[in-house]
Amino acid sequence: MINSVDTRSVARHVEDAEHRAMPHRLYTLIFPMDNVRSRVLLGMKKRGFGCNKYNGFGGKVEADETIDEGAIRELNEESGLLATRVDKQGLLLFYFEDNPVAMEVHVYLASEYTGDVVETDEMRPEWFGIHEMPFAKMWADDERWWPYVLRGEKFVGRFWFKADQITITREELSRVESQTMSHIKDIFKRSRKSSSAKKSDDASNSDKANASDNASIADDADDISIADTATLAPSIVGASTSARPSARPTDMSLKKKDPKDKDTKKKHTNFITRAGDLYNNSPSLQTELGGIDPTAGVYY
Repeated sequence: MINSVDTRSVARHVEDAEHRAMPHRLYTLIFPMDNVRSRVLLGMKKRGFGCNKYNGFGGKVEADETIDEGAIRELNEESGLLATRVDKQGLLLFYFEDNPVAMEVHVYLASEYTGDVVETDEMRPEWFGIHEMPFAKMWADDERWWPYVLRGEKFVGRFWFKADQITITREELSRVESQTMSHIKDIFKRSRKSSSAKKSDDASNSDKANASDNASIADDADDISIADTATLAPSIVGASTSARPSARPTDMSLKKKDPKDKDTKKKHTNFITRAGDLYNNSPSLQTELGGIDPTAGVYY
């Protein structure tokens, strides 16, 4: 789906004005990991775009699914595996000189899955050691960002290709910090203070309207019984609240002080949902955080 009508697109948070004006199509790229044997499942593309190259599994995100759901579906269709846990690892943006549509690719790792690996009409799966990647038979950018995966770092990359789909003419690649619950709580507590103080005439209407929400969200955060050291799922630049479905087959819940405490779980859910909405509607908060939604990829 083209991002001019797709709120799931996050490219606007990392692109310049020229490239934000381009239409974007959403894709997923998911890599099943065997952490016990230190290997990753790749697929040799048998047809279509990227034919005769090894890659992860993925494809276009359908209009009626979230990006996460698209990644899980594509992996199942192309390899026979059904992911039960996925971690968003990175965001890649590709620009080809002969194509006016940019590719926005959301990269995932799947560490838990069921089913048997099977060859499909589109992909021939094969396991490789994580330090023995067949880069000579992969896309040229893969060798650039794969080290981030090995280091357990989240990343955002932009790559410009010639029409030959081989030559990279320009690239930008950087690490993105993941967030902790304590960090999120601190951010919105600061936001409460700044919103209370910021009543000047030049303040945006959306920020003024959300001032009271800042306070209540921060108050909710104080009541959440979640260990401050619990690391959240990866926070990738600009992911929107709409990209987080209310129910999903992934298991990425945080450790709670009392798993049976329904009230705590409800407060956690409300906090993450409302904090995400506040971020999306607050230009000043987006500027403060550099376009990074601290609640992106949080599961509850």
